[in-house]
Amino acid sequence: MKTLTRSLFSLCLTISAFLTYAQSFDGMQYRNVGPTRGGRVTAVAGTTAAPSTFYLGASGGGVWKT
Repeated sequence: MKTLTRSLFSLCLTISAFLTYAQSFDGMQYRNVGPTRGGRVTAVAGTTAAPSTFYLGASGGGVWKT
């Protein structure tokens, strides 16, 4: 019974946190906050192991990781 109660409590807490998190971004709109002239990029590469990681090769000779 204790395990069921804890599981139900955890489930309710997780669902309420997710709903609150999703609602906090509803009023936001996309905007560009970065520099307008970031530089020229000569190469872009990504990996399937880390889908949100990208490598950029700059024309000035630098490699940048997001």
